[in-house]
Amino acid sequence: MPGWREPVAAAFAARTGVAGGLRTLASAESTWQTTRRFLSFLSLQQPPPFSPGDLTAAHLDAFHAERSRTMSRRNALAELRRVLLLLEQQSLKAVLAPGVTDYLGRRWRDPRADGAPGYSDGELGRIVAAARSDAVAISARIEAGERLVTRYRQEPGALSPQEEPRARGLAEMAETGLVPCPDEAERQVLRWRLETAGHLFLTPRDVAPLLVLGVALTGRNVETLKELPAQHRLLDGRAVEVTVVKRRRGAGRWHDQATWEIGPPSRRLHTPGGFYLLLCRLTESSRAFSGSATVWSVWRNGRRAGTAGTAAEHWDPFSARLRAELGLCDWAGRHDLRGDDGRRLKLDMNRLRTSVEVRRTRQMGGHLPSAARTNTMQTLWSSYLRGDPAVTEWAGDVLDEAFADAERAALDAHRRALAAHSGTLRIIAGQAGHAGMPGSDEESAREAVPGALDTGWAACADPGHGPWNEGPCTASFLDCFHCGNCVITRDHLPRLLSLLDAMGQRRQEIPLPAWWQRYGPAWAAIRHQVLPEFSPAEVTAAEAAKPRDALLDLVEGLREDS
Repeated sequence: MPGWREPVAAAFAARTGVAGGLRTLASAESTWQTTRRFLSFLSLQQPPPFSPGDLTAAHLDAFHAERSRTMSRRNALAELRRVLLLLEQQSLKAVLAPGVTDYLGRRWRDPRADGAPGYSDGELGRIVAAARSDAVAISARIEAGERLVTRYRQEPGALSPQEEPRARGLAEMAETGLVPCPDEAERQVLRWRLETAGHLFLTPRDVAPLLVLGVALTGRNVETLKELPAQHRLLDGRAVEVTVVKRRRGAGRWHDQATWEIGPPSRRLHTPGGFYLLLCRLTESSRAFSGSATVWSVWRNGRRAGTAGTAAEHWDPFSARLRAELGLCDWAGRHDLRGDDGRRLKLDMNRLRTSVEVRRTRQMGGHLPSAARTNTMQTLWSSYLRGDPAVTEWAGDVLDEAFADAERAALDAHRRALAAHSGTLRIIAGQAGHAGMPGSDEESAREAVPGALDTGWAACADPGHGPWNEGPCTASFLDCFHCGNCVITRDHLPRLLSLLDAMGQRRQEIPLPAWWQRYGPAWAAIRHQVLPEFSPAEVTAAEAAKPRDALLDLVEGLREDS
């Protein structure tokens, strides 16, 4: 269909350009393959839309349905979204029919499942400890080699006969970047060259533990760490500022400024800034030969690549492909890392990142604006926290504690109000009509029992002389539960239980702080002071007899109008 070629090419160029949203080769290839499938699908329609202006919403629905038959709902929707984002580009959108333009703004229910849960605290601790121990060994190995080279250059006569030939070889290697190739069996040569190069340079096996530790300390995606620049700025020796690549932040937002604490030298593997500066120093010699634009440069045995015995054996492992194999499972196996269930741990960088986000969110007390450092609050929640069982359990504990605190505060407010207004509630448990309540006379009790002085949900012993104001009482019926004139009998139980239900429903309708302030003291009084005075049998019988309407709306209306 020739009418599609030029506008589609322009739209794809816009999607992969500087202001586009496709930041990686993988995402560009995925969109290109989707575009090919979409155009192939359109060519088979009867009649086919020969130009973008002939496209209809029905074509888009049919493409979505076709893809849904051969893949999951999630992947089918992802295919359709890639098409819609392409159609959003000006070269295509300007010629689309109005119905298709409206289709572009349609909202779709996201079928994506929650992200993979993070590791438990114990698993995370074991992973980080293993990575840190490897980082200590790597830095000690390279620093020892550099010290030997320095001694050879400054005081060659001070070296022992055993040290001198080794130091001379390392000095030549540091000067040229070349690792000798002895004429021996290939397997022995490979092992010897790898060990020799490791005295001054990082080797491929060093990359996995350093990336693991980097993710744990910085909280950044592993893709961002793979593109860390060597260029940085020190801030008073206390922090380091680095411009990092953030490929998932949307069009036009490729870079982000990261400021990382350095800490004391003894803690360099416990702070993000200390780790970054150590990584810069460990790769400095190799970068001089590879010319790497990032902080990464390792020595590899170049026999397979045809670069053996040359400076080209120094390279950036992520220069051609960010998804280069890291050997994470092999690394975890060498350390015999196991999960809480005793099985071998399958190491995944996304789960590791989730674990870091969960830990930081807990440290921030669950305050998402403070915890969201590299993502929006919505992304932090939906991609990292929502599906993690540790977050669910911890959040449940936090909510339980918060509810208990609010309940205690409401009960304290009830007790203070009751103490300020004549002292104690008068509750008649057992047979209705029973008198002799403490603090009330027998005549008032007899009047309250038949309901002659009933209020909204209780009875009042003296409505003509309320403690809230001079003269007849004008307080809300909800305030009755904090008044010494309040009399409650078994006959009031059905209405009180109905009131509890109504207040529970109201909790779902208004903000919690407002609910606790407005209804909390009365709710706490009924739950903790009134109901315990009655037997379980009485409460059960009242449940069966409670009215459907608690009259809460009517009572609050009277209060607001008064």
